[in-house]
Amino acid sequence: MEKIGLLFGSFNPIHIGHIEIAKTFLAKTDLNKIWFIVTPKNPFKSNQILMNSKLRLDLVKIALKKYKNFSISDIEFKMKSPYYTINTLNQFKKTYPLKSFHLLIGEDNLINFKKWKNYEDILKFYKIYVYPRKVNDETKNNLIKHPSLTKISSPKNNMSSTILRRALLNGESIEKMVPPEIVKYINEIKSIKSG
Repeated sequence: MEKIGLLFGSFNPIHIGHIEIAKTFLAKTDLNKIWFIVTPKNPFKSNQILMNSKLRLDLVKIALKKYKNFSISDIEFKMKSPYYTINTLNQFKKTYPLKSFHLLIGEDNLINFKKWKNYEDILKFYKIYVYPRKVNDETKNNLIKHPSLTKISSPKNNMSSTILRRALLNGESIEKMVPPEIVKYINEIKSIKSG
């Protein structure tokens, strides 16, 4: 059975940190592929200012184009709000019964994991791979010890979409933050707008 890792995010926008995390999951687990699940709106980030949905999707498609084991999914754009992870996981299971799905999350997500809708079902029916993020150990509710969770070793990445958006707004170079294809695409958009 093909094992798929699901990496959820607003990807607001996607950056090299997201891609490096996905590469690490492929290298250090038994996953066959990684699907990037672009979410229209994170229920825990109601005040988040999001880039245009089509642009976020387009940028992820461009960033992943050269990686044969990475794919993009816009499934949540076809679902009803709010976009709860358990609903998306169950939809994937129903749509692709011959595939095995695994949730990929950062360690910082464990802080609020017990507030996720039906989090017990996620732990019961799905395996979760966790990558390291800077968090206070006391805030993780000991979930890291749950048998459904596996923590992988990975270099901590300080790259964030917030830093990337700030650089874009300030007209700073983003060449070290995103794949070259993204730089080219953004420059093309800028030239069209200014032309």
